[in-house]
Amino acid sequence: MIGHVPGKHAFIAVPRLVRFGVVLAVLALAAYLGASASDRTLLLFVALGGGLVLLQRPQLGMLALIPTALCVPVAIGTGTQTSLNAAVLLTTATLGIWVLDMLRRGDIRLAPSPVNRPALAFALVALLAFAAGQLPWNPFARTASLAAQAGGLAVFVLSIGALLLAGNLIREERHLTWLVWPFLGLGALVLLGRWLPPPGWLAGRLVVREATGSLFWVWLTALAGGLAFFDRTLPAVARLALLGLAIAGPASGWLQLRSWASGWLPPLVALWVLVWLRSWRLGLVVTLLAATGWYADQSRTDWLNGVKYTLRHMPEIGGQGQGRFTACDESSYNCGTGSDNDWASEAIAIYSMAYTLVRDALTADERQYIANRIFNDVSDGCTNMLQKQSGTASITSGSAVVTGSGL
Repeated sequence: MIGHVPGKHAFIAVPRLVRFGVVLAVLALAAYLGASASDRTLLLFVALGGGLVLLQRPQLGMLALIPTALCVPVAIGTGTQTSLNAAVLLTTATLGIWVLDMLRRGDIRLAPSPVNRPALAFALVALLAFAAGQLPWNPFARTASLAAQAGGLAVFVLSIGALLLAGNLIREERHLTWLVWPFLGLGALVLLGRWLPPPGWLAGRLVVREATGSLFWVWLTALAGGLAFFDRTLPAVARLALLGLAIAGPASGWLQLRSWASGWLPPLVALWVLVWLRSWRLGLVVTLLAATGWYADQSRTDWLNGVKYTLRHMPEIGGQGQGRFTACDESSYNCGTGSDNDWASEAIAIYSMAYTLVRDALTADERQYIANRIFNDVSDGCTNMLQKQSGTASITSGSAVVTGSGL
């Protein structure tokens, strides 16, 4: 029975016996859980509470999607090598509640958008492909398990469902703000954590490691760069900070994890596209500078590799065709006897001349590398032979040449 008091909200009249039974049920459940509670049981109650909230406000599911995806380390096994994380579960629950709510109201329609038809057509194609995959097209072929195929289908369906949810549940600009800025804040924390220990410790506790893959850095760069380039309502300081965040993402990947190209190349491409969208002139300048820098870096790398190769094989090259020595083993530099006892000193001089030609294009580490090659591979490697044939004067003269070249 529903009662109503003027000036008050409507209420439901519940018999006293029912209320007494509810209290007893809650006490019994609390006693049972107190003795045999588990993490899964607690998560189940949290999920039930979240489901009740979603029934009242489905749009809260979309607003909670970003923090859930980044910060909730919950995963449910599926019997395959893939688990269902909290973001997948939340998206599925929100999508199901939204569809059921439309069916309950008898008002099944989507917010007008040019992406509706392509998205639905794509979902239909995915369903048809899944159905066709169950047919025995090739009786000798071994197909994937049904669970794996269903997981692949869910990737497409849930992605399209999230797209439609965003267009139909998020209808205010402030809701988009609530989605974007927490993501940028967490992204900045993860980025700082790459360089500084305290933010790194905090990011490790807050952000799930599996959530910081390649797409995380693409979205961080794209959102920060897009706001910096195109949102003129933001203060200049905020836009400058966002631009720094957009640049720091791929830059940190290049400097720290260059071997993981997926961590810096896609974000760099996203930033490059944003620059071109902002100004084609600026994009052209940035492209030319990047191409010039890449060419110079490649040329410098090839040059250095050539110098290293020359230094590695200089004893052989210096002696061929001139009768300076008969054998020189590269691995140990055990030099045989030669017709001219002064060949090693001349080899050191050639090393030094090669270094003098390229030293301005070398870093300190590369200079040290060449210095080690000169002294370790020539001077130290052939010390015994030099002492027998040329004496210590040859080493002294060679060292003087090296020192004079500025090494």
